[in-house]
Amino acid sequence: MFRQSPEIGDIILLNFVPQSGNEIQKRRPALVISCTFFNETTGFSVVCPITSTQNSFPLHISLDSRTTTHGDILIEQLKSLDYNARSWSFLEKAPNDILDRAIDLAKNYIIGK
Repeated sequence: MFRQSPEIGDIILLNFVPQSGNEIQKRRPALVISCTFFNETTGFSVVCPITSTQNSFPLHISLDSRTTTHGDILIEQLKSLDYNARSWSFLEKAPNDILDRAIDLAKNYIIGK
């Protein structure tokens, strides 16, 4: 499926290089949590990387059997990235409850109320 820009709730594949310090690296999946209007207008998307490692960190959300992508969404590594410069591609849609939980965690524990 070809799209001009990612949409909210998409799980996309993109390149996280370059990185710095303990930031996530390599080409990997990420959950798009920014709205489609923002993505289309700016050429950026706010994403949370997904790691294949699963653990019980409070800011991680585990994907389940409803997705073909496996691992944990890393809310603490939320980033705004130029998706075209990072060669993005669509993988699948995240279930609505997982997207809602990711947005709630980002709002409540990273962005603040």
